[in-house]
Amino acid sequence: MIALVGVLAAALRGAPARPATIASDSFPRLVTVAWVAAERQRTEVVLIHVDRTRAGYDSAHVAGAGFVTPSEFTVTRAGILTELPPTADLVSLVERLGISNRSEVVLYGDFLATARLFMTLDYLGHDRVAILDGGLDAWREAGLAVAAGSPPVTTAGRFQPAVRPGTIATTEWVQAHLADTTVRLLDARSPNEYSGDQPEEGVSRPGHLPGAVLLDWHTLVEGSRFKPADQLRALVRRAGAQAGRTAVAYCRVGTRASLLYFVLRYLGQPVRLYDGSLNEWSANPALPVVLGPSASEPAGASTEALWETVVVKREATTSQAEYRSYLAGGWSQARERGRAAGLILEYRILTGRAEPDDLMPWDVVLVTVFRNEATRQQFEAEDAATAGVSVEGPAGHRLARQQYVTVLREP
Repeated sequence: MIALVGVLAAALRGAPARPATIASDSFPRLVTVAWVAAERQRTEVVLIHVDRTRAGYDSAHVAGAGFVTPSEFTVTRAGILTELPPTADLVSLVERLGISNRSEVVLYGDFLATARLFMTLDYLGHDRVAILDGGLDAWREAGLAVAAGSPPVTTAGRFQPAVRPGTIATTEWVQAHLADTTVRLLDARSPNEYSGDQPEEGVSRPGHLPGAVLLDWHTLVEGSRFKPADQLRALVRRAGAQAGRTAVAYCRVGTRASLLYFVLRYLGQPVRLYDGSLNEWSANPALPVVLGPSASEPAGASTEALWETVVVKREATTSQAEYRSYLAGGWSQARERGRAAGLILEYRILTGRAEPDDLMPWDVVLVTVFRNEATRQQFEAEDAATAGVSVEGPAGHRLARQQYVTVLREP
């Protein structure tokens, strides 16, 4: 157990991270068919159908809507996929679509492509952009006009960009904020991609960023609509994207993460998009990549019942800044030792009040997922045999004895 205590102590030297924010405004981000129909009666509304191919648009689209494909507003740069093109190229596209600074822009179509274009227009500084909830399905259900064939001829818009650099998080920025507790890294991919069990094209080292929490984009939508706002708030709050934190959304190349970006903007929460995502991060062998399931999704990694133990370690001082000062590095080594011992170690730093209720903002939670009950019992027996053993932290800090909360996870 002494060795295991050392593992836990070493794990305390890794922590998540927080960035600059993007202000929200009063323009709605998610709109209904009724809202669009009413707005079209009084002002200029530019409707854009966004999809990966023209086939669906040519078959049926909202009457008067233009069309654009993601290949027109993304590029490959230095081998990194789905990057933002130069601003001048984006402005030319925006104007060709008939968009001006005064236009109200409503997007619909493929969930991910639409969210990616929303993020792009947000980056350019356009403040009047929304997504049509339900898309073409909702439009048809309302009995409104649908057309087929080629896009209509439009008058070119006049658009003056006001680029928001804070929309995007670069690799350097993410690396610099890994130990910033005011940042929450959100991974928009599937559980198997997050854990590293499912290889991905363009990802040289599978896994996830240190401290990232899984928030699969599929959990935010139902059919052709987004989930209700209260459900979305609950999902992002559970993932740690809450007041006082800036979320940083990433995935493989920045497309699925764009949907997380949109949802957080819709909810009025500060967010950045890590555009390079795992495609860029994993290509640098000096940057850490973590394997294993998310602490928020420990089941599903095995068909056996899994046990979860939440280990709360507290620093003896009351200074969050002092505590954070030694939460750096060493996590990946501690995690590998834990895996070798038959455990999967994950951690997260909680901010504000969370479960259990008495946690403070500088508490570190280590989630130990046991492969089976026998492993858990062995761990607890060894711990009982070493009761009272304290762990010496860096710079003489003494860490309080760990507390355990064991929860049975059904397969």
